[in-house]
Formats: sequence, C-alpha cells, structure tokens
Amino acid sequence: MTSSSDFTIDELISVCISRQIKEGDIVAQGIATPLVAAGYILAKCTHAPSLYFASAIGQGVCQDWAPLGLSKIESLWLQDRIVVAR
Repeated sequence: MTSSSDFTIDELISVCISRQIKEGDIVAQGIATPLVAAGYILAKCTHAPSLYFASAIGQGVCQDWAPLGLSKIESLWLQDRIVVAR
C-alpha cells in the first residue's frame, strides 16, 4: 500500500463523504457546514448528477448547490427550490 500526503485532511473527508452518496439521493446539510457541502458537490460532479439538496432554509429541495459561503445563500435556496414542504 502506498502512502501519499498530496491532499489535506479536509479533502480526504470530502472524498469520504462523496463516496457515501448514491445517484438520486436527497441529502440534507446543516448551516455553516462547508466541508460537508464540498463532499456533496464532489458527488454531484463525479458520480451522482441527479443528487438533490434539502434545505432548512425555505424548507425546499433543490438540484443545485448553494455557494460555499456563510452569507446570502438564502435567496438562492428560495429562488431555485423545486419542492416546498408544507
């Protein structure tokens, strides 16, 4: 087995999260968890293009991810949601 340190622990965690996601899954993410979001985005870009994102903001389900920042994501989630929980 070869060992490599050409990646950070954060990158390793994101890859591990990504590998848990299957095509067509609906995933939920907490507020201010960009490392988890990086794993979701990696999955959508590599092997799960039909991944959906559930958001507590606006109680919606979206096909596109929000920017990896801590401000102004609410308008994107509300604007792009495809399902609203009632």
